[in-house]
Amino acid sequence: MEIGQRACALVLALVCLSPGAVHATAVIDINFEGDTTGAMPATSTTVGDPMTVPSAIGGFTYPTQPDPGDVPPTAASGTVVVGNPSGGSKEAVFTTNSSNAQLGALYMDVNGFNLAAQQVQMSFNVNVLSAPTNATSQPKALSTGGTAGILLGMNTFTASDQGADWAFRFAAAPTSASGGVFAFRTQDNTTLVPFFNYTEGVQYSLKIVADYSTGKLDAYVNNNLQLSNYAFWTSGKTNVVTDEYFFHLNGEVGNANSVALDNIASVSAVPEAGAFLFGGLACAVTAAGALGRKMVRRMEA
Repeated sequence: MEIGQRACALVLALVCLSPGAVHATAVIDINFEGDTTGAMPATSTTVGDPMTVPSAIGGFTYPTQPDPGDVPPTAASGTVVVGNPSGGSKEAVFTTNSSNAQLGALYMDVNGFNLAAQQVQMSFNVNVLSAPTNATSQPKALSTGGTAGILLGMNTFTASDQGADWAFRFAAAPTSASGGVFAFRTQDNTTLVPFFNYTEGVQYSLKIVADYSTGKLDAYVNNNLQLSNYAFWTSGKTNVVTDEYFFHLNGEVGNANSVALDNIASVSAVPEAGAFLFGGLACAVTAAGALGRKMVRRMEA
């Protein structure tokens, strides 16, 4: 299926370059307003136009568990249910089992779409509700000094003339009993580069504007620029197609880690005719096959 998705992405890119190609308004627009409070959010392996529900929600409970883990997650992983802890619209609330210390104890996958654009905007709301003072999963050096483990990660996947690859990788990392940092991983995956200090229990609106032609991004929190021209790649790439956003919440023994996500969206950052087409316009795409990718690769310790 992954090969089919890559082939479809190439077709999409060629179609988008043709005269008269139509610029869509959104390729991903996921909120949880249509879901039932207290229940797990709806998922679908059939990609819509725009994509309005995640493709999968799952979890892991032990290190050697085969991919894709438990879909949906079991109680041993934790829960993902609809609520509104931030006091506004409905959110997807992830809460790990306090006995589960696994990398990717809970995850939400958004894949199967094909966003063919050199400049991409990706945004979501996040509220860190509960976290340990020091997370032990995926420990990294902080560029500002010290170390921190990753609580929540969001990893972006792309295909291009230069091959399939990671793109920008966001992380929320606790650094105290009441908060932590929003950061991006460095290209070599050794270090977190913080760009904002968050407080537990506060909802933030994040926006990432990435330019694949340069391999750099700008990051905004609540519409305020916090990081400019951050290099997530060593150089730019050509004919880039974004095809997956993967969120994962790591577990911690003795703590029920919890975050709330909402308003997950992605569009072309430059409103040009032919900037992108949605995958469903050119071929029938389902997201199920992408679950065949190694989850370790998606989260990468």
